Amino acid sequence: MYRAGLEPSMLELLATLEKALDRFDVAYVVIDALDESSPRSELLQVIQTLASDIRFQKLRLAVSSREYHDIKIMIENVFTAIPMDNPALMGDILRYVRSTLKTNRRFQHWPEDLLKDVEVTVSTGARGMFRWAVCQLDVIQRLRSDPRTVRRALQSLPKTLYKTYDMILLGIPEEERLFVYHILQWIALHTDLHGHGMPKNSILIEAAKKTVIRQNPRSEDIHYDIETLREFCGCLIDCTSSSSIKFAHFTVREYLDSPRLPEILYSVFPHEPQRPGTGETLRQNFIELILEEAHCLELKHALAPVQCFLTSYCAMSGCLSLRKFQDDIVQKESLAKLATSLLDPSKLHFKPLKVATSSEDRHRHIYDQGWPSFAQFFNISWKTNPPSNELEQLFYLLLTYCDQNKANGLELARRFLKGQAGIDLKLASSLDFEYLIYQGIENPRWFGDQIPRSNDRNMFEMFALWSSQGSGPLDLILEFGAELPDPTAVLICFLQSAHSGPSHYDRCCLLQRILHAGADANGYKHYPGYITPLQLAVKSGDSIVAELLLKAGARPE
Repeated sequence: MYRAGLEPSMLELLATLEKALDRFDVAYVVIDALDESSPRSELLQVIQTLASDIRFQKLRLAVSSREYHDIKIMIENVFTAIPMDNPALMGDILRYVRSTLKTNRRFQHWPEDLLKDVEVTVSTGARGMFRWAVCQLDVIQRLRSDPRTVRRALQSLPKTLYKTYDMILLGIPEEERLFVYHILQWIALHTDLHGHGMPKNSILIEAAKKTVIRQNPRSEDIHYDIETLREFCGCLIDCTSSSSIKFAHFTVREYLDSPRLPEILYSVFPHEPQRPGTGETLRQNFIELILEEAHCLELKHALAPVQCFLTSYCAMSGCLSLRKFQDDIVQKESLAKLATSLLDPSKLHFKPLKVATSSEDRHRHIYDQGWPSFAQFFNISWKTNPPSNELEQLFYLLLTYCDQNKANGLELARRFLKGQAGIDLKLASSLDFEYLIYQGIENPRWFGDQIPRSNDRNMFEMFALWSSQGSGPLDLILEFGAELPDPTAVLICFLQSAHSGPSHYDRCCLLQRILHAGADANGYKHYPGYITPLQLAVKSGDSIVAELLLKAGARPE
């Protein structure tokens, strides 16, 4: 099934699990944060089957989740529910509330009876939600110590965490709302791009100010600083670090991504661009700034720490956004042009960009964020100068997305080819380069020195060798009329890559194109150790490719 490129059905997976359990007396499965799975209807059905079907009586299941209606219905009949608002947890929350009221200087001059009311109301209203208690105390501490005001607020505390976040956003002064929202979204975008860590506060604030001014030029004279954020964001962000800001809790990011947020955007953020009919998302606005700033990178900032300059930060982020946000990029023409231009070797920023992304720690970071070791344009070293700037740029575009098959993955290269009618794809065979990888790519246990890998194949053969990751680049240039200088060599390279992955429909289509271009289905016979294309297919267990080769005249000898 794997070699045929198929996915097992749920019934087949359950049957496999049943067979695996034969080797155990008892097996334990822990499923955490069930409520974070979306959509979860099929997962709920599977859990119910595992908990009730006699085939899985050896299993012991523990499932944790917030209290949602669909989950509650599922667990009522097959699980023993242990509520989080149990006496032990309630005691922990009560101790936290008491400690905060005693140690927080904002509560120092409050009357004892008022502090007691806050203690009782918050600790009992939390219903096991530690995070809810933290947020309520953060909001209450900002109130005047007038008993009437505080008790009125205690009577109207929001019941859920999301409604608490609504209250915090609605409490931000109107002139500060857009900036706060942009800060929150910049933190989210950074997490999507880089996975961990945060840029310095100064970079985050500078980036947010630039995007705010783009939406509302009247904001240019407003002063933004970390104290503004700390005051208005409250429990939404964590400013305990002196140099960076992050979300205070994972539920803040969930809240920003939730479908409920647009319901209050009109009242909270009057200038928010995500309105019907505009066609521009806030993330595209941010990506545009990142790509524009990356175009301004100078050599003197190329090796500076990413956290020091906005242009340095955007250079690294711009490279990552080419792959992480490719769908957003191709949907907006100005973004597509900026992304294509980022890989233009004739531009002033390109040399600093290659320098900025080629150090070991940054190479490691980019690799960790999903770039294959071979798909890194900044590690290409030319042994002879490329025949044309356009061909070099096309090569970088294809290389950036060489492990992808989906349409948008190669859309930038497709548009580039359409706009470069005069590009001579025949010259692609003369590209002479080597590429650098880390030993850690081959041995994930460690990252060693960069090792130059000499390339004695042309571009067509290299993309054929890498086609187990994605057949799109080679398929695309063939679609635009490129002629293979040696189709049989490309066929051999293509089949050498096939053993590392299953056959797919698009790979079979590419194989037929290579054969149609004149490749000999029997391969070469003029060098020692000759292995035929058919033998390569058989070695990889690829029956579909073997059948196509036989139809093309391969002889099983």
